[in-house]
Amino acid sequence: MLEIHQTNDISKYNNILENLSPGKQYEAVESYGRDGEVTGFAVYAYENDSVCIYHCEYGEDTALCDGILRTVLFKACLKGIDKGVCHATNNGTNLFEKFRYGTPEVPYEVRSISDFLDGCKKCKENS
Repeated sequence: MLEIHQTNDISKYNNILENLSPGKQYEAVESYGRDGEVTGFAVYAYENDSVCIYHCEYGEDTALCDGILRTVLFKACLKGIDKGVCHATNNGTNLFEKFRYGTPEVPYEVRSISDFLDGCKKCKENS
């Protein structure tokens, strides 16, 4: 079972934060393996009407990446934020574009997180 939690100690990601814009309140979620070891994470910030994901690490496990990204989007949705923007990339490809979260016109953005997450519910109903 995949476990992803908010981390209270974002200082362990200072090497990533120093490459981001100063003055923002960054947060992070971490995924954990069976042994309690961190297996992946994402760094993000809430900005105006959206959540912006700046960095995501997940090894080679694309399902883990998908779970981490969806967790950040879900957390934003719980705060009443309905737009997600991704700046995180893998091999030069935006992660929202890689997983086809956005639209062809704006592949790096989820314009309605609630609609996006409702799509997950429909997939489960059809399986």
